[in-house]
Amino acid sequence: MNKLNTFRYNVIGFEEYDGEKIINHIEEKLKNKKKITSKDSIYLSLAPLMDKKKNNNISEKIKRVVDILIELNQINPTGNRLSFGIEWLLVDKFVKNPELRNLLIDVLGEKMSAIYEYGERKEQKGKEEGIKEGIEKGRKEGKEEGRKEGKEEGKEETILKLYKSGMKPEEISERLDTDLDKIKKIINQ
Repeated sequence: MNKLNTFRYNVIGFEEYDGEKIINHIEEKLKNKKKITSKDSIYLSLAPLMDKKKNNNISEKIKRVVDILIELNQINPTGNRLSFGIEWLLVDKFVKNPELRNLLIDVLGEKMSAIYEYGERKEQKGKEEGIKEGIEKGRKEGKEEGRKEGKEEGKEETILKLYKSGMKPEEISERLDTDLDKIKKIINQ
């Protein structure tokens, strides 16, 4: 073990948090038009995972949080991107009902245009790199193929010239270190 590359990190569990309480607290702040911080938004987006009772329907909590995030987005459109991203991941992982899942992903996706655009740019960059790599590989393979074909054509011309100058196929085979059947085939074309 390399002692220079040892990392320590604290594992944080949600046991000490009450997701229902967090959701209710944010709803209360919204109702009373109190400021909701980025920290509040992040806690809210993680609240569906914070279930002390372990029996609440996570899909329903996620839907409730999405509704609150949509409302928060109207107040502060740029301040909730991370929360939308977190919630999108939770929907993708935990919501099993396909209808509800697709609805929530669509709703969140509309609000996550920056993340979507980032993905689009990454995809486009990947395509461009793939095309560039393909062109370079194609050129390289084309050059190699061209050299190979050029050598073959040159060899065929040499065989025909030697044959026309009076050399027998056996002598040509020995001189060029080439298979006799191949030489006869070239001569008889």
